[in-house]
Amino acid sequence: MQPSSDHALDRGETRRKRHAKSRSCVGCGARVPRERAGDELVRLVAVPQDDSSYDVLVDLAGSSVGRGIWVHGRRPCVQAAVKKGLARAVK
Repeated sequence: MQPSSDHALDRGETRRKRHAKSRSCVGCGARVPRERAGDELVRLVAVPQDDSSYDVLVDLAGSSVGRGIWVHGRRPCVQAAVKKGLARAVK
């Protein structure tokens, strides 16, 4: 028995290309390969509070529990993230 993906190819469909795993800066939207994310991006963690708000903390070790948010350490990216990206990223 052939895998179902082979049946799809028999019908003339194309196999979906795998995307490289990456992280996106919430400030500028640039994508960084996951293996380089720790070098180029800063991980922030959104920790939910009792009143349905969030505290945003810097996670330098990359191991904190919570919703991870990635941003370049550059001023324009951080400003854009604060202005529009953080609220959207924690939803």
